[in-house]
Amino acid sequence: MRNESLMVRFRWHAFASQLACAIRFVPRHLYWFGGRYRLATLMGLLMTLNALFATAPREQAIPPGSQAWNSYYGVVLVYLGSRYGTGTVIGKRQIGNDYWLCVLAANHVVAFPENNYRYNGAPLTIAFGNRGGNDPQFNTRIVFTATDSVNNPADPHRGFFGGDLPDLAVIGVQVNRDIYNRVPVYSLSAAPPGNYTDFTIVGYGDTGWRDLDANNNFIGYTRQRNTGGIKRFANNAVKRRFRDNSPTFDLARFFRGAFIEWDLTIGAGAVPGEGVTFPGDSGAPYFASAWNDIEIDGNQIPILTDAILAVHHGGRDIYKNGDVGWGTELIQGYRQWIEAKCALVPEPGSLLVLLSGSGWVLLLYRRRRVSV
Repeated sequence: MRNESLMVRFRWHAFASQLACAIRFVPRHLYWFGGRYRLATLMGLLMTLNALFATAPREQAIPPGSQAWNSYYGVVLVYLGSRYGTGTVIGKRQIGNDYWLCVLAANHVVAFPENNYRYNGAPLTIAFGNRGGNDPQFNTRIVFTATDSVNNPADPHRGFFGGDLPDLAVIGVQVNRDIYNRVPVYSLSAAPPGNYTDFTIVGYGDTGWRDLDANNNFIGYTRQRNTGGIKRFANNAVKRRFRDNSPTFDLARFFRGAFIEWDLTIGAGAVPGEGVTFPGDSGAPYFASAWNDIEIDGNQIPILTDAILAVHHGGRDIYKNGDVGWGTELIQGYRQWIEAKCALVPEPGSLLVLLSGSGWVLLLYRRRRVSV
């Protein structure tokens, strides 16, 4: 399975190389400038280095115990055996002493190509911390996938897709009261994103090496394998919205419908804290609202912490300048399907409640924004 995604690491060795080049260059050539320009030149250099320092932290992992970690606690690791991806808590429901969460993920995180991306009923594990840590994890069998809806003529919600087959899944998971009270619930963005809309991806995928050319210039990232399971963030921006309605059995085109495309921008046009995705980030949310800052190694990086405009769908193992990744855009019909399925958690028997009209509030009754 091409389980596309995971957050990128920004390595200090690249920054150190660039800094060393600058240190060698300046003393040799500063005499080119007249005396009255030397101070301005030095100040400009310091400002440039400060900008590099501020946007090139060692790695973009979410520091456990930080305010940002609390804000992103509802972004969860979803895995079955060695296959894993990312999910996001978008609803809560309490029934007596039972506590349930509704988790949004990608279809291909929970259903695999050997079964035509239809869920086979295998139990999934949902974890709230980094893989291998002591944070709680829970098992669940309640999973709704877009492929199951589309292929089931009796599913009353299949019409929400309008003939599309989006890469979306909804998971119901029972948790304890402590997790239920702690985890934030994220909203779904109803506003269509424009080009160059900034967003923050948060996911559990592999990280990447910084690639340099022969002149030590940063040119992109190459996947560093077996580094997944750590909750990381990366900023990027919408390049375009598009539709793909030409399905094949390759993951990139098996799913069809509305997508958001973004690219790796190097240089002045890059978003502060920009990064890419690798396998393991599939299902990661694209947050598009509520700007805050995250501190990494003493540097402040802006992040977004709410309003999911897309769910990560795919990318690649090597990113160079201009290479793209893409997510499933949460257009109106997709949001309606997500909300309808969340209303069925914890039991499909809740369908009667949904059809009566009151079920829609189950997803929304405890909706709140999160902040760092």
